[in-house]
Amino acid sequence: MEQFRISCAPGAVGRRLLLAFALLVLVSCGSPPPAQGARTGQPPVYTPAEASLFGDTFSPDFFGAERPIPLELDQKLVRRVAAADVVIGARFSTVNRERRGDRQHFTLAISPHGPQLAGPGRPEIWTLEVPPESPSYAWLSSVGGSLVGKYLIVFLKRYNVAGSVAVHWHIEPDTEPVRAAIGRARLITEVGT
Repeated sequence: MEQFRISCAPGAVGRRLLLAFALLVLVSCGSPPPAQGARTGQPPVYTPAEASLFGDTFSPDFFGAERPIPLELDQKLVRRVAAADVVIGARFSTVNRERRGDRQHFTLAISPHGPQLAGPGRPEIWTLEVPPESPSYAWLSSVGGSLVGKYLIVFLKRYNVAGSVAVHWHIEPDTEPVRAAIGRARLITEVGT
């Protein structure tokens, strides 16, 4: 029985094989397809998966409760940093409760402080709306105006909701451990691209 040998010697066949392999690697390792909305310049659609990251929520430790997952292991934080339009430190300026029709809403006005921590966008929205169906509504009902002056880190993301642009958010406490975790997440995101 005849044996076949493949040689990587600098002969014509070896060079062709190396070139074919290099092209295969280049094609298979190309950049991923653009995210939904990236091709059209429109924000992505707000899906349940997106809501798990930007669900208009506060991290439990913002109110003094224990984090369900330690910062070092929190993969949602890494995904938030990677997906957010803006991550920035801010301070609550006002917390208003107002009636709209037959329902009470909260409006949270925040003021930026310090440099932007992550995200390609620039902060444009500084008023966060919290309707009664928001998961944060009950928290705000209990703490309300005591948030004024409190520092936070806000993750903002624009979405296409029924053809209109809506901003959804997540809030973390402004602490050194959270800032360090955001810095690590940025490194993971930058190295991964």
